[in-house]
Amino acid sequence: MNFLFVFSSIKWVLNDVQRKKIKSKRKYGINSTFLSGHFKGYTIKLNSLDGVYYCDIRPNMISEGFLKKHIKTIDYFFCEDLWKLTK
Repeated sequence: MNFLFVFSSIKWVLNDVQRKKIKSKRKYGINSTFLSGHFKGYTIKLNSLDGVYYCDIRPNMISEGFLKKHIKTIDYFFCEDLWKLTK
C-alpha cells in the first residue's frame, strides 16, 4: 500500500496590539505588534507558509504588494482555501 500525505503549513493570526502612552496621562493609544519587515524576512529567507490568514487585517497588508500576495483574511480561508485542502 502506498500512502500520500500532503502537509500544508497554515497560520491563523489574531493581530496583537500593545498600549502606547500619549501626551494625556489618562489615555492610551495602541501599537500593532505586526512588523512587516520581519514577516518579509522570514518569508523570503526561511520558508514561505502555504497560507497566512489574519482575523483583523492591517491596512498595509492590503496596500503593500508583497504582503497582499502572502496574507489573506480568515474569510478567504473558509470560503476558498479550505475547500481546496479537502479535495
